[in-house]
Amino acid sequence: MAGPYDTTGLDRSQKRNLASVRDSLYLLVAMNQYSIDPEALRANRNEAVPQDAGCYSSKPTEGLLRVALFSKDLRLLKRQRVTDELEHMQPVAAEPVTPVEGLAKELQALDQNAVEIRLEPPDELNAMRQKLAQQLRETRRKGVVPVFVSTLWFLFALAISIQSSFGIADRNPVSADDIRKKLNRLVDHVRKSLMDDQVRNMFINSIHAAGERADMRRRIEEVSIHCKAIDSVPFFAKFSGQGRVRWHYGAAHPILCDVEDAYVAQEGRHWLEDEARARTFLVLGKRTGGLDWLDYRELWQVAAAVICVCGTTYGAWVLSVGL
Repeated sequence: MAGPYDTTGLDRSQKRNLASVRDSLYLLVAMNQYSIDPEALRANRNEAVPQDAGCYSSKPTEGLLRVALFSKDLRLLKRQRVTDELEHMQPVAAEPVTPVEGLAKELQALDQNAVEIRLEPPDELNAMRQKLAQQLRETRRKGVVPVFVSTLWFLFALAISIQSSFGIADRNPVSADDIRKKLNRLVDHVRKSLMDDQVRNMFINSIHAAGERADMRRRIEEVSIHCKAIDSVPFFAKFSGQGRVRWHYGAAHPILCDVEDAYVAQEGRHWLEDEARARTFLVLGKRTGGLDWLDYRELWQVAAAVICVCGTTYGAWVLSVGL
């Protein structure tokens, strides 16, 4: 739906944009199987409300995730290349710069070359998402053979235990922790980059439309403030997908519904035609909402199930009494 029905007429740039959004949505599906650490949500409390009131907004947390998934103009801080560590374990070399009041003008006057030394190449975030999505796809392909063998064993034995049956149902159960670390590394790298004033201003100024730039500045400044509150908290806590944790909803549903309401619904098919504007709304979303959500349609389903069970039980009781 992001492109025309017939994609043969697209040029190379448009195909790259489609592939980039496809990778972002694929990572969102992978993130959806992990529960978000409660501290990452509760740290984003509304400062205007007393702390003992227990009120907080998860919108800044959602904003951080949106930037990590959909932004292409954010310049990341340079990573420190360590040969004996995996890529997703390498620390960020440059720490965020937070100037004191009165030094903002001096910061803007810094030589551009000095700024470039501290930053990764312009398309590094997009490249990180592409590489991570490719790694997840390769990991999924490697899990096909054991799933196939396990399925054959299930059909042959039929006496398999419940624990083993979960192993068959899993897409990739043996590397859930490794994938969680890689996803956390992506989000944490974006978090540290958003805390840097230079990086943040460069990202906001990349928006051409004045109104959208003002909304982006407000949203990103709010996200950057709350990024400091989750400094030592891993964003994704544990694997909770495929029925592992009761009442687990994940991050995909609220983000996808928000994207549809904010941009996709009004643009219709080929909504990625204006790629820069589409990414702006993918990052912005709506002013309200967050990662805490409840689908009220489930209440009707539960009520219908209760009515069916109770009605059947009552009908059986009436028949038994009558006989």
